[in-house]
Amino acid sequence: MACYFTAEDVATLNSAKDNAHTKFEGLRNKLIARTYKSNRGREYAVSGLIRRLDTMIRAIDYVYNILPPEKEDIPDADDRVGATIVIQSFVTNLHGCLDNLAWIWVYETSQRGPDGTELDRRLVGLGEGYWFLKKSFSKTFRKYLKTRRNWFRHVAEFRDSLAHRIPLYILPFVLSKERSDEYHRLEREAYEVGLKGDYKAYDELKSKQKALGVYRPWMMHSSTEKSPGVVFHEQLLQDFVTIDECANKILEELALFDQIPKVESSGIIRRLLRRGLQAIRDLTRRHAD
Repeated sequence: MACYFTAEDVATLNSAKDNAHTKFEGLRNKLIARTYKSNRGREYAVSGLIRRLDTMIRAIDYVYNILPPEKEDIPDADDRVGATIVIQSFVTNLHGCLDNLAWIWVYETSQRGPDGTELDRRLVGLGEGYWFLKKSFSKTFRKYLKTRRNWFRHVAEFRDSLAHRIPLYILPFVLSKERSDEYHRLEREAYEVGLKGDYKAYDELKSKQKALGVYRPWMMHSSTEKSPGVVFHEQLLQDFVTIDECANKILEELALFDQIPKVESSGIIRRLLRRGLQAIRDLTRRHAD
């Protein structure tokens, strides 16, 4: 049975996994070393974001150990379901990371609601629909969030289905069209012997069904909703790299905010100062390039 990935693909994936560990350590160190203005901001960073990232990087390791990219044969149910549980945890924490980043920004920049009171939690987030909070970001960061629009939709879709509709799962195996008729014939036979209580024959027929399939490292949620399937080895790494990127962008945004002089006048002056600082930084980068 041929492996889904080529030998070159496997090497690339394992290298990318090692790189994800490096990124995690770098981001964790930045978050720990930061001087926070609020206890809540630090809590969301250290007890929230770092803890979630640590769970996620360990989830990647677990999946790669139990269902390695070079695997060819159909995994047994324990390994497949175990990996599924871990991936579901990964997706939940991925969505939570985005919320934690948004709350770090809120507390570290003292964001308030439209009426000046404490910001309603329904207004806090980085994905689509959080227009009020996005107004507090620099133009550069708003542009960055726009480039990640499709990824935000992907995270929301997988998390919402997991929490409210059909949970993510790893396909037990897939069938070719040529073997589909035989598979369904065995399914009917298994159903009939099951009604008669012949469970030994039932198990034998189910084993024959499984032998017709091939393993593919795919996960999805609902077939009736025509949800997209993804290759989970690649998707886990891509999601981790993207949340690392987003977190570093937030830290840059906070550094830019911290450079703004404290003024007592209206928010207009603050926004102008921020734009000016951003323009200087962009100009400096262009010259450096």
